This record gives sequence, structure tokens and C-alpha cells, in this order.
Amino acid sequence: MDKKHICIDGMAFPITSGTSFSFNGVFSGKELAGIELSFTVYGSQQENIIENILKKEKVTVNDPFTDRTYEATVRMRSNSFQVGKEEKSYVIVLNEIDLLPPVDSVEIDGIKFQVLRYEESISSGEIGRRALLKLSKGEFDQLHKLFENSSIKFKRIGIDKTPLELRFGALMYWSQHIDENEEYFKQIVRLFPLELEPKRFDVASGTTQAAIAHMLISLSARFELLVKELAANQSISNEKRDALLSSGWRDLFPSEQISHLYDMLDQVEDAEKKF
Repeated sequence: MDKKHICIDGMAFPITSGTSFSFNGVFSGKELAGIELSFTVYGSQQENIIENILKKEKVTVNDPFTDRTYEATVRMRSNSFQVGKEEKSYVIVLNEIDLLPPVDSVEIDGIKFQVLRYEESISSGEIGRRALLKLSKGEFDQLHKLFENSSIKFKRIGIDKTPLELRFGALMYWSQHIDENEEYFKQIVRLFPLELEPKRFDVASGTTQAAIAHMLISLSARFELLVKELAANQSISNEKRDALLSSGWRDLFPSEQISHLYDMLDQVEDAEKKF
């Protein structure tokens, strides 16, 4: 590496034009590098090169201060020029991109789960976590029992030394699959700090809600007609008829199966498409 120059996407700047600094990565947990660069360009050709660099989401930096090459974000802190002169001065800041380490498995309340995809983001100054898990039927049942908990202990295996206390979020869709006669499930899990309040504005469209309401009313009416017909033909007792047509149906139905029906509200064709 050229120890005398700072290079941004191949464009070289004297090392004396830069000041190095460091900061702690939120996602990586590592100390990352940064450079504040002050320089002047002459002529429209050099100015266009700098302006194109500033438009990029990320650039490649050869950093002589750390003797490393890394991807960085770039932003302009200030610029100045004088009318009639072809020179323009810039102060720009380069920040090494905070990369999330690969996550292959996680632990939730002491139970290990395989991860297909994983990402983290900042929301209201707090880290939100989202994982797509691959589960066996037994693991699927174990995880869904944990959904009832107001908080859980979460750890990225091989990364976190101690677990974090988090809560589950919404939109945790799941799907069922069969591959070479083996059943498995894909499950989206969203996790947030306990102090971050849940958002309540995620609702279906008015058209979708109207269609669901129509289907529900139609199903309820047909169910009531069927129960009354069965009771009239003495296929079921009057007591069971009354229970089925009132809140007493809960006493006839296992609570585990009721929980399963609620889980069905989040079932989709392929959870990975919702990730």
C-alpha cells in the first residue's frame, strides 16, 4: 500500500490532507476507521470526479493510517469557491462501513435455531433484529411457545458472549415446506429492545378487510345453519349445540389447538419472500 497517499476509488490525495479518527461499530462491535479529508481541486474535470465520488453510496479507501483497504461511506462536510477562479475546496468525511458479522445460528431462551438469513437495523436509536430461521416441527413448536413470553434471552452463537434481553415484534410470518420428503418450516423472527415501544399502524388495506369480513360472516352463518341442522337430526346434543353457538366452544376445544389457529394467521406461502 502507498504510505504517502490516501486513495478513494483510485484517486490519490496526499496523506497530509487527511486526519484519521476511529469509532465503535454498532453492528460489528469493532473499532472502525475514518478519515477527514481537506483538499482543493482545480478545473471542472477534477471537480466532476469529486462530485461523482460524493454521489456514491460507498467507496473503496486505501488508508495509509491503518495500512488497510476497506469500504466506506463518503459525505461532504463543506465546500467553498471564489467566483472567477477554477479552484474549489472540499472537506469530506470517510467512515468505514459497519459490517454485520455472518450469523449462522442463534439461541433464544437457551434453545439453538438455524439461521438462513439475518439482518439488523437502527430504529429510534435502537437496534432491531430480524432473522429467517429454518426449523424442524419440534423446533417450530418450541419457538411458538416462546412467543407467549413478554421477554426472551437472545444470543448470536459465536458472536455474543452474553445474551440480550429482548422482546418479539410483529409480522413474524412462517411457511411450511417439504424437501425430499423432509418437512421443515421457515420462520421470520423480529426482535427489539424492551424499551422500544411497538408500532401499531400495520393494518391490512380496506379492500382486504372488507373481503375478510364478508368471508367471516358467510362462514359463521353457514356454520350456525349446520350446527342447528345436526341438532335437529339429533346428530349432536342440544348442550353441544348451545356450546358451539356461544363462547362455550372454548371448553370443547384444546387450548393448544386454539394457539395453533392463531399461528395460522401468520402463515404464508414462503416466509423468505416476506423477509
